[in-house]
Amino acid sequence: MPPKKIWTAFVGLGPGWVNKRELIAQAIHEHFHKIKPQRINMEGSQTFWDYPDVLIFPGVIFKKHDCSSEPGLIDHWPVYIQMPSALNDPVYNLRPLSASRGFFANFVKSALQGKVNLSPCWNDEESSSILGPNLRLEEEEQMLISLEHDSNDLFINNVLPQGATVFLHFKAVKFSCSENEKYLYRRDRGSKLDEKPIY
Repeated sequence: MPPKKIWTAFVGLGPGWVNKRELIAQAIHEHFHKIKPQRINMEGSQTFWDYPDVLIFPGVIFKKHDCSSEPGLIDHWPVYIQMPSALNDPVYNLRPLSASRGFFANFVKSALQGKVNLSPCWNDEESSSILGPNLRLEEEEQMLISLEHDSNDLFINNVLPQGATVFLHFKAVKFSCSENEKYLYRRDRGSKLDEKPIY
């Protein structure tokens, strides 16, 4: 029987998870030292990773994503991208439940159509109701957690409405795992490679 895409999540809410973002990131990466992510082929669709779609904690959601090691290169690096709640969000700790519901609703819609939908999960008009305030106050640049030991640079492709694809540049920061490898990356907006368009 051919593989099917299922939607999976881990929810860790409550005071024990508050202000533990760096420890959570390290534990996520260390978990995948033993359980290596695999690419799954599904007929009529693009391949996808076999690990949970989202991890939900107070004030932050970690969303499964796919990176490349160079802009425009079609290789696959398994990561979780950090989506923090806005600092000015009145429901800061619980906002990740709303974001995960938005991703889940998109998954259900695409599953009913018999495909994996890789387009944006919601339109711009829905963003503030799903992600919180329109003017998002955030404490730092977006981070991602690599599940494998990668290079110093990772890129996420972002298809723009006008047809161009830009690559968001993430650079490794000085955090090492138990195998003395870097695993945490920060968005590098000042880089000449960040948002480099490819048509």
